[in-house]
Amino acid sequence: MMRRKPAAVAVAQLPQRMLVVAAVVLLAVVLAVAGVEAQAQQQQEHQELQQQQKQQGQSQQQQQQQSQQMPPWPQYRRFANRTGYMESMTFNEHPTIKWAFEVRQGVVEGSFAVSQDAIFFGTTSGMVHALDRTSGESLWNMTTRGPIVSTPCLPLLGQFVAVTSLDGSFYKLDAAHGYLAWRDVTGAAIPASPLLLQDDHHVAIVNEDGLVIMYDTRALHVSRVWTFDTKQHVQASLASDGSVIFVATMAGTVIALSQAHGMELYRVAVGGAVWSAPAVSNSLSMLYVPTDDYRLHAIPINDTADQWTVQYEVTSGYGSITPALDDNNTLVFGGWDFNIRGYNACTGGVIWSFSIGNWLFSSPIAGPGGAVVFGGLSSPVTFLNASAAAPTPARPRMKGQVFSSAAADANGTVFIAHRNGFVYAIEAARARGFADRGIIVVASIAAALLVIVGAIAFLLPPSLSLGPQ
Repeated sequence: MMRRKPAAVAVAQLPQRMLVVAAVVLLAVVLAVAGVEAQAQQQQEHQELQQQQKQQGQSQQQQQQQSQQMPPWPQYRRFANRTGYMESMTFNEHPTIKWAFEVRQGVVEGSFAVSQDAIFFGTTSGMVHALDRTSGESLWNMTTRGPIVSTPCLPLLGQFVAVTSLDGSFYKLDAAHGYLAWRDVTGAAIPASPLLLQDDHHVAIVNEDGLVIMYDTRALHVSRVWTFDTKQHVQASLASDGSVIFVATMAGTVIALSQAHGMELYRVAVGGAVWSAPAVSNSLSMLYVPTDDYRLHAIPINDTADQWTVQYEVTSGYGSITPALDDNNTLVFGGWDFNIRGYNACTGGVIWSFSIGNWLFSSPIAGPGGAVVFGGLSSPVTFLNASAAAPTPARPRMKGQVFSSAAADANGTVFIAHRNGFVYAIEAARARGFADRGIIVVASIAAALLVIVGAIAFLLPPSLSLGPQ
């Protein structure tokens, strides 16, 4: 005859049943949380769909205006003031390479101009490349008559690419296909990057002989608005505060020109030669000039004075890089003493310092919250969190050396060129909602495991579960 389970055994199996109930309840809670998030996401997608339908219902002219947006990084150092700041670029503890493109001919010594869909750069072989921004696939390339060591710019809402070359020419190219619109010969090599002004159609260049030329890129043919001859050797790119263009020369002179007419306003001697573009703080009305006597000069901008005076100097850097300026008025500069530092842009006081182990030839770029990105000789690319008590570095898995400066897009992806002939896109910003989704996934897995364990415990034969039968 079949024996009945003793009451003690049935009672002993209660914890197993309670485990199953707890697991089911936990799973229900997790699914409810996931359902709430899914519902919120569905509602957001519904709202986005309604907004999209609303936009599709607008006139063709309005759609065209909306599709024409300012490129996220249209020139060297992004803005005409050359500060190298991108609000979407945040620090990431684990930067990863999104894609890589092999240049094959020449290397990239300049940086990148970034539009909504593509990135543009030149090489020492004289080629101009356009790559798909998201995949890194080649869209087109064209060849100029000389090496390119500068960074292009993207006038007219990125419809065209303006390029300077060591062949002494200024090129206007169609951004969609790389067709040559027009070319102007300036009479001397142009190592400096073109300066795209705030009106989005005037572009200023300076050649090696110190001839400054203002172009109107709206014209169908070469259109020089004005010229100014500094009569000094120039390597550094121009900078602007919106009304004044600053020309820094190898003779250690900074010349201020009227942006509208090209008339000289004033000049100042800074001592050492200037190899890289100065940076301008519009909010502080300050000009920052790096020189090759290991100094960074901070000069108040005064367009009514006959000459300037240097407010302060710092001595940790070399004149081959342009300082970055973030949203907290922290000036990022350095490198010749194997350190990069954050300075108070008003006083020159050191805010933070980070040892890089070698010289720095890559101009840093900055983002909010103390995010800094730069290339190096010891480590190819460093993402730095300078908001911490001690700056914290993070590096993608790369080896080699980087001399070029980085650029970034609106998603926080960083583009940089390696001396090995590759261009890299590096994910520098975390995807939104990653932490929340990760928690839900982990909780769901845990709940599933609990259910499995509970089910096994519930189905075990009495002889294997507890006590005598």
